[in-house]
Amino acid sequence: MKLDERKSTFIFLGLLILVSLAVFVWGIHILYVAFVSNSWPTTEGKIISSSIMSEYSRGPRRDRGNLIYCPKLAYKYSVEDKTYTSEIISALGNVCSKDKNYAIDTTYRYSQADKITVHYNPDNAQESFLETGLTWTKFVPSIISGMIILAGIFALKRESKQL
Repeated sequence: MKLDERKSTFIFLGLLILVSLAVFVWGIHILYVAFVSNSWPTTEGKIISSSIMSEYSRGPRRDRGNLIYCPKLAYKYSVEDKTYTSEIISALGNVCSKDKNYAIDTTYRYSQADKITVHYNPDNAQESFLETGLTWTKFVPSIISGMIILAGIFALKRESKQL
């Protein structure tokens, strides 16, 4: 391999590791917030709007990818006589899926309830979730980015041995 090609390979692998590291840190933050949100206080809330949004994900060549379905909920709740509104379902945000039933089930579960339980951050009552705790989906960003980091490190070591 030519020197310019090796240089490009090192730069690419370095950038891949850095981007993956950022995603890994973000994933750890999601896990932390999901874990601590279990102990947040709760209050009663009410769904103010509920719908399912469908959109095409971006494909690998900027073409239309898969059709995905996103549950869209808006809810209001009060803490210490102040009313807040939010659209965030969990620490991971609002998860979209190719499985339309997931979006239907999520919106139906909350839209049919007269009253909902809202978990809010005691240090910042504007931050709230309907679903708390750790689920396997919250581990995905950290696991995938961790595997990419390890693969990048092994590739860098292999390339450096060939110098």
